[in-house]
Amino acid sequence: MDAHDKLFHELFPIVERICAECLKYGGNIVFEWPTHNDYWKKPEVVAFVKKYGLYDVNFHGCALGLMSKGGNPIKKPWRLIT
Repeated sequence: MDAHDKLFHELFPIVERICAECLKYGGNIVFEWPTHNDYWKKPEVVAFVKKYGLYDVNFHGCALGLMSKGGNPIKKPWRLIT
């Protein structure tokens, strides 16, 4: 397990508790990672999405006006779960 995975496993249970409290008081949940990030496949994340009936949205940064310093559109693939 690398350092990022270790940190994920330490922090995700805390994030889950915070999200549960947020929803309890009428808030919203949004996760944002690159579309092909391996964290989307982690069992904890898949179970969390299912538990709360969250939806995913996939899009490219260029669709929202993301540009390079040279003014060229950037096709950065993003995924949101909410």
